[in-house]
Amino acid sequence: MIGNSQAARQQIKIGDRVRLRPRFSHLYPADSGVTVGVVVDPMRALFNEYIVEFPDHTIASLFEFQIYRDAGPAQSSPL
Repeated sequence: MIGNSQAARQQIKIGDRVRLRPRFSHLYPADSGVTVGVVVDPMRALFNEYIVEFPDHTIASLFEFQIYRDAGPAQSSPL
């Protein structure tokens, strides 16, 4: 359970679309994905860990400093 002080430091929520910062994007199969899990660091929000699912269904664990919330419209994948 996430307490109020921890929730205030958590910037990204489960279900949010996220983009990788350019410095890290070459390390992963895509430059964006969806957050499917969160592990909050009680001492430093910078080290909150986010489980991200990429469009090819690859799962990776990233820190808050590696990603940011994608504020753009959701894009559907081509058929």
